[in-house]
Amino acid sequence: MTLRLWARVWSPVIPTELTHDAWRKLALPGEPDVLEPAFNSAFHHGAPTPTVSLLLHHSLNLAGDGTREEWMRVMAWLGLQYGDVRLPPDHLAVACEVMSVAVERSEDLICSGLAERYLLPWCQVAVERLDTAGNGLVELPRRFAQALDHITADVASP
Repeated sequence: MTLRLWARVWSPVIPTELTHDAWRKLALPGEPDVLEPAFNSAFHHGAPTPTVSLLLHHSLNLAGDGTREEWMRVMAWLGLQYGDVRLPPDHLAVACEVMSVAVERSEDLICSGLAERYLLPWCQVAVERLDTAGNGLVELPRRFAQALDHITADVASP
């Protein structure tokens, strides 16, 4: 459930009321409607680019085609269809949805691999960039990393 809420926070295509609801359920700091312009600038459409891209390959300086292909392989392994998704397969919101399915299915190796290779490094990059920019939203990737640590610890425990 937690990862699906995070997917709503990171997604630019989810209706605003669902994003705000997820924000509150995750007990994130501040009021989402007040922070929305800063959030959008930081993560979705800053000028000339957002401070932190939600495309994992971009933020982690990886090849886009290889990164997207890897996420598509994970989706295929989990039996997920990509047809109706309006975001790239390596977008953080999609990654959260994929990871939530892997957690639900107790796919421990997939969970730890995705967290270690993509999600936790994205959090580290995001914290560094937001902190350098003096952006108060730095707490979001910190909280996301804590959630990932908690989830991966739960999956790893017998």
